Amino acid sequence: LTVFNLVRVFRLVFLGDVTPKTRRSPSVNWLMGTPMIGLSIFVLVLPLALMRMSLLPPLRYWHPPVFIALILSGVLGFVLGCTATLSRSLARSTQRPLRLAQDLLANDFYTEKLYRVTVVFLVSQFSRLVSWFDRYVVDGAVNLVGMVSLMSGEGLKYSISGQSQGYIFTIVLGVSLLGFLMTWAMW
Repeated sequence: LTVFNLVRVFRLVFLGDVTPKTRRSPSVNWLMGTPMIGLSIFVLVLPLALMRMSLLPPLRYWHPPVFIALILSGVLGFVLGCTATLSRSLARSTQRPLRLAQDLLANDFYTEKLYRVTVVFLVSQFSRLVSWFDRYVVDGAVNLVGMVSLMSGEGLKYSISGQSQGYIFTIVLGVSLLGFLMTWAMW
């Protein structure tokens, strides 16, 4: 029965029709095939390795009819597994709770949809908020500072008598006022 089921599952996975899983990720072939082939070779070589290391009892202790029956049952399971028809008509249950559990497992617990609804949605909304804040608040504040400096420069240009002392005094007074306002919290 074990050989029959393993051969049937192997046929369903590798020799069956293309499913959404195999279409979505073609790397399943080597991710599943390499361990399966490696373990198959290991299982076939293990008895020879155990015999070579003298870890198996001698052949005189083996019961030949049981040994032959074991090998024949494995060969029979392999042959039946290779010839059994692969029907997917019974893949989904007719009972609703069992079908919901099958859908939950088949869709990987709906992780992709849950991720899209939670994480992707929150990041998208946060990026829209940051973009709006950057466009209107930060750019507006920078434009306001630029506009104020241009207007104050224009105002200074017409209010000063032209002497460099008055112009320098006005600049020093403005910088001092700005420094005082920036350090207001420490005072």
